[in-house]
Amino acid sequence: VRKGSTRSEDSVIIEVDPLHDHTMILQKLAILLALGLQCSNGHTFSYNVELNQTIIVSCPHFDKDSSILQFWEVPGSQILVPEGIYDAYKFHVSPIDGSLTIRNVEDEDIGYYHCNKTVNGESHRENVILRLKVVKAEFDAEYWENQLEGNLIRGGIAAGITAFVLVFACFIYKMRWKNKETGDSIIVGKPQTVASVEKSSYLNHAVEKDDYGQINSHL
Repeated sequence: VRKGSTRSEDSVIIEVDPLHDHTMILQKLAILLALGLQCSNGHTFSYNVELNQTIIVSCPHFDKDSSILQFWEVPGSQILVPEGIYDAYKFHVSPIDGSLTIRNVEDEDIGYYHCNKTVNGESHRENVILRLKVVKAEFDAEYWENQLEGNLIRGGIAAGITAFVLVFACFIYKMRWKNKETGDSIIVGKPQTVASVEKSSYLNHAVEKDDYGQINSHL
């Protein structure tokens, strides 16, 4: 921009350089024309990238000697041109080889990118897909050692509790069985004959109490 002044008594006119203005207009028209006439070569190039990684994506089949226009379409329908005005921290398009630098890759950056170029008046569009790379967690020896130690401790405690429960259950069962055997045995002062036992049983059945508490004999 140059400042040209046309003096009058109380005014100053700032004129915009028409060459710069026309250049910007032609550049925009060229981009629109390329979008309207573009043809794809049918190939899609893939990049695997990790989150928060910085990656440089090349424009396939780009020839800096024959390509007269280079711009990128990124997810979100944003158009990036070499040395254009955009988020310079996030993206950068090289004016030399047309490569696209993407910094601090995020989820929304994953998707299709289109490299557009005009070669000898013919528009070409190269497709590039950015895929999220699944990263396996690194083996942490200290972490797994702590996990193993904790599991051993918990396993030992569980085994001790199980053993205690089994021993206690066996003890209770043994005591109940012993009491049962003791209750069923007949303790007498002297040996009894079969006849005396039968007589005692007969007497017990013969003597009963009625409803009023009186003893009734069935003998």
